[in-house]
Amino acid sequence: MTRVLPLDSAAAGGNRPSGTTQRSGPSKAQWEFHRAQITRLYRDEDLKLKEVMTIMKQEGFVATERMYKDRMKKWGLAKNIKEHEAIAILRIKSERDAQGKTTSIKMYNQTVDLDRFLRHAKRKRLQSFEGEVESLPSYISCKTPPPERVPDTSFDESWFALGNQDEISTTSVSSSSSSTAPTPPLSEVDSDDIDSEWRNMPTTLFDDEFPHIEQRMSVLSSSVPKLCRSPTPSKTLYIPEQLFRTITTHYATSFVNGHWINGRGDNDALCKVSSLPDPDRRNEFLGYCYMAADLRARGSLVEFRRVVSKAFGLVENIIRSNHPRTLDRLFESFLCLMHNGLLEVAMLLRDYIRDLASHMSSTVQPWVQIFRLIGTLDDCSLEHVIPRSWQCNNDALDDGLGQFSDLGLLARLNHIGSVHGSSDSQEEERILRELMHHCETSSPKPEEQIPTIMFSLGLSMMSQGRYLEAEKLGLSIVSRARKESRITLNSRVDAMVLTARAQHHQHKMELAESNIRGAICLLVDEWGKTGPLAIQYMNTLEGWLREWGRERDADDLKVAVDLVIGLDETDMEQNWVP
Repeated sequence: MTRVLPLDSAAAGGNRPSGTTQRSGPSKAQWEFHRAQITRLYRDEDLKLKEVMTIMKQEGFVATERMYKDRMKKWGLAKNIKEHEAIAILRIKSERDAQGKTTSIKMYNQTVDLDRFLRHAKRKRLQSFEGEVESLPSYISCKTPPPERVPDTSFDESWFALGNQDEISTTSVSSSSSSTAPTPPLSEVDSDDIDSEWRNMPTTLFDDEFPHIEQRMSVLSSSVPKLCRSPTPSKTLYIPEQLFRTITTHYATSFVNGHWINGRGDNDALCKVSSLPDPDRRNEFLGYCYMAADLRARGSLVEFRRVVSKAFGLVENIIRSNHPRTLDRLFESFLCLMHNGLLEVAMLLRDYIRDLASHMSSTVQPWVQIFRLIGTLDDCSLEHVIPRSWQCNNDALDDGLGQFSDLGLLARLNHIGSVHGSSDSQEEERILRELMHHCETSSPKPEEQIPTIMFSLGLSMMSQGRYLEAEKLGLSIVSRARKESRITLNSRVDAMVLTARAQHHQHKMELAESNIRGAICLLVDEWGKTGPLAIQYMNTLEGWLREWGRERDADDLKVAVDLVIGLDETDMEQNWVP
């Protein structure tokens, strides 16, 4: 499939979140914006810091490890229970046990699993020594839990670790060295409201200063209204991870021994992918997206509107079909629209998919959950989430069909071109050359698949302005196709169009016109005049003819194209007459 290069890089990137520099780091506002997601990944999902940094970098948020540690210190994101904290907890527990009280302990508003904690403390041979009076850090609280309450297990075994001696802060104050009155016995400050009052006092992870006894007693005796808890993180923060997981899980249960499970309910059947009914086997939907970008760039707004209307008319059948190429086509179309300055059309497509999915039963359509999740992505996250979702799709195809299946290879090439080709053509070229080498040594049918990779490599050459090299690649594919009958029609057409575009840039007008007309003839013979690729290349040729001063030929070609595109609903409402 011929790729339309981005028309306006500023427009394509205008909705990306503002980046950060390695020197200055994220602003305070940026940290706060991502706080809920970082907290969830690091604390709730128990990921390592480097894993969190990798995920956030993919989201466009970049900061050094030192910056993360400083920020987490301010936020109180503690995973490790340090030795002085452990001793304080042991003392609290032993005093309350002596009074016959059950105990629930929270640290940074997270309930500590005391059974696991005590097992680890015993293993580390920790105990609360008599004579030591450990001050209670303000981020640790205790109370008697209600009988019906079952404490949640937010601290698991991996969260307990004793810090090195140089990590232990000076919060543990012995009775012999304290300059203030000794901490009162816990019984004097036992209240079910203590934890809520202490929780709302400002704290930091390694704060060395805690309230004096008078301040503590003042807090306990005053009626301080409870503050509202922090708001729950927005559900949109969970959508990308849920989308990735749903795609992977769906494919994992849809392939059996390289066959696709096709059907619904009791009528499931194993089918070869090549025999599956494909509602978009002519790649019409993607072709219309490319054509819309061409028409919009040339200012042909009426034709642009008609083509977009035709593209949307295909969406319902595509998403209702149980075909493994469905997501590949949708993802490439989304990025095509966004990279060519058509973000508003991409958002309309997102909304349309969401509306269609809302009327589809999940018991009938296995894709419904995926489409609903795509429909909930906002305009800022769509461009970042789609490439990663697409990669999940491609990895799952490789797992289900093998690394060099025809379908999986096409999806991978589309992803490389759309993701890397739009931003770094040299990186795209490097990836493609590695893939070609791997194909030569590992593919079961390299003669058929290498020309497809060569075409993508030719597009990368075009993006870099290396038109002569692109022309040679196109001619090489055409030559291979004459000798190898298994090379597909699409590959032959792509090669001819690649050659024509490269020749056009080199002002080889006759050769360029001859090759693109030859490609159009092949498409018309195979699919008829209404195929979107044939129309797209006719539009391309029309532009070339006007560029060469052949206005009459261009006008004749435009009339033919307009007749094929036809009218849309807006034209009908306006009683438009050609």
